[in-house]
Amino acid sequence: MKKTEVFDHLDNAIGNYMDGSCTAEELAEVANRANRYLVEHPHPHGVEETNKENRAPVNIELKCWDYKCGDGCCTDYGTSLSVNGVESENEYIGNDVSSSIEFVLKQLGYEPNIIES
Repeated sequence: MKKTEVFDHLDNAIGNYMDGSCTAEELAEVANRANRYLVEHPHPHGVEETNKENRAPVNIELKCWDYKCGDGCCTDYGTSLSVNGVESENEYIGNDVSSSIEFVLKQLGYEPNIIES
Protein backbone atom coordinates (compact mmCIF):
# COMPACT_ATOMS: atom_id res chain seq x y z
CA MET A 1 0.00 0.00 0.00
CA LYS A 2 1.28 3.47 -0.86
CA LYS A 3 1.85 6.13 1.77
CA THR A 4 -0.82 8.37 0.32
CA GLU A 5 -3.39 5.54 0.26
CA VAL A 6 -2.84 4.80 3.94
CA PHE A 7 -3.42 8.40 4.95
CA ASP A 8 -6.27 8.90 2.47
CA HIS A 9 -8.03 5.90 4.06
CA LEU A 10 -7.44 7.35 7.53
CA ASP A 11 -8.69 10.79 6.46
CA ASN A 12 -11.81 9.23 4.90
CA ALA A 13 -12.45 7.06 7.96
CA ILE A 14 -12.21 10.09 10.27
CA GLY A 15 -14.65 12.01 8.05
CA ASN A 16 -17.00 9.04 7.89
CA TYR A 17 -16.84 8.63 11.68
CA MET A 18 -17.69 12.30 12.16
CA ASP A 19 -20.63 11.90 9.73
CA GLY A 20 -21.79 8.83 11.61
CA SER A 21 -21.27 6.46 8.65
CA CYS A 22 -18.31 4.69 10.26
CA THR A 23 -18.11 2.99 13.66
CA ALA A 24 -15.37 3.57 16.22
CA GLU A 25 -14.17 0.01 15.59
CA GLU A 26 -13.84 0.65 11.85
CA LEU A 27 -11.95 3.89 12.52
CA ALA A 28 -9.66 2.09 14.97
CA GLU A 29 -8.92 -0.59 12.36
CA VAL A 30 -7.90 2.04 9.77
CA ALA A 31 -5.87 3.91 12.39
CA ASN A 32 -4.07 0.65 13.26
CA ARG A 33 -3.19 0.14 9.58
CA ALA A 34 -1.77 3.67 9.42
CA ASN A 35 0.19 3.01 12.62
CA ARG A 36 1.60 -0.24 11.22
CA TYR A 37 2.63 1.62 8.07
CA LEU A 38 4.46 4.24 10.15
CA VAL A 39 6.23 1.56 12.19
CA GLU A 40 7.28 -0.33 9.05
CA HIS A 41 8.28 2.83 7.13
CA PRO A 42 9.80 5.24 9.67
CA HIS A 43 10.51 8.81 8.73
CA PRO A 44 14.04 9.22 7.32
CA HIS A 45 14.99 11.73 10.01
CA GLY A 46 14.01 9.29 12.73
CA VAL A 47 15.96 6.48 11.06
CA GLU A 48 19.03 8.69 10.72
CA GLU A 49 18.98 9.65 14.38
CA THR A 50 18.41 6.05 15.49
CA ASN A 51 21.10 4.64 13.23
CA LYS A 52 23.60 7.33 14.20
CA GLU A 53 24.17 5.56 17.51
CA ASN A 54 24.60 2.15 15.83
CA ARG A 55 27.01 3.23 13.09
CA ALA A 56 30.40 1.57 13.04
CA PRO A 57 33.38 3.84 12.53
CA VAL A 58 34.71 4.12 8.99
CA ASN A 59 38.47 3.87 8.80
CA ILE A 60 39.84 5.83 5.86
CA GLU A 61 43.58 5.71 5.43
CA LEU A 62 45.55 7.96 3.10
CA LYS A 63 49.12 6.81 2.72
CA CYS A 64 51.65 9.07 0.97
CA TRP A 65 54.44 7.23 -0.75
CA ASP A 66 57.45 8.01 -2.88
CA TYR A 67 59.92 5.97 -4.90
CA LYS A 68 63.40 6.63 -6.18
CA CYS A 69 65.06 4.25 -8.59
CA GLY A 70 68.40 2.64 -7.78
CA ASP A 71 70.58 5.22 -9.50
CA GLY A 72 68.46 8.19 -8.28
CA CYS A 73 67.50 9.52 -11.70
CA CYS A 74 63.78 8.66 -11.44
CA THR A 75 61.29 9.71 -8.79
CA ASP A 76 57.62 8.85 -8.45
CA TYR A 77 55.10 9.63 -5.71
CA GLY A 78 51.43 9.35 -4.91
CA THR A 79 48.82 8.70 -2.26
CA SER A 80 47.12 5.36 -1.75
CA LEU A 81 43.69 5.07 -0.20
CA SER A 82 42.00 2.33 1.82
CA VAL A 83 38.57 2.13 3.44
CA ASN A 84 38.10 -0.24 6.35
CA GLY A 85 41.23 -2.10 5.30
CA VAL A 86 40.25 -2.45 1.62
CA GLU A 87 42.94 -0.75 -0.45
CA SER A 88 42.26 0.73 -3.84
CA GLU A 89 44.12 -0.95 -6.67
CA ASN A 90 44.92 2.50 -8.06
CA GLU A 91 48.02 3.58 -6.14
CA TYR A 92 47.56 7.16 -7.43
CA ILE A 93 43.90 7.43 -6.36
CA GLY A 94 44.66 9.97 -3.62
CA ASN A 95 45.74 12.38 -6.32
CA ASP A 96 42.27 12.31 -7.94
CA VAL A 97 39.46 13.71 -5.79
CA SER A 98 36.64 12.28 -7.91
CA SER A 99 38.07 8.74 -7.94
CA SER A 100 38.77 8.94 -4.21
CA ILE A 101 35.22 9.97 -3.33
CA GLU A 102 33.79 7.32 -5.64
CA PHE A 103 35.97 4.59 -4.09
CA VAL A 104 35.01 5.57 -0.52
CA LEU A 105 31.29 5.71 -1.28
CA LYS A 106 31.31 2.38 -3.12
CA GLN A 107 33.11 0.74 -0.20
CA LEU A 108 30.31 2.05 2.02
CA GLY A 109 27.64 0.51 -0.23
CA TYR A 110 26.56 3.56 -2.24
CA GLU A 111 26.34 3.94 -6.01
CA PRO A 112 27.74 7.45 -6.46
CA ASN A 113 26.90 9.63 -9.41
CA ILE A 114 29.70 12.18 -9.43
CA ILE A 115 29.10 15.20 -11.62
CA GLU A 116 32.17 17.20 -12.52
CA SER A 117 31.70 20.66 -13.95
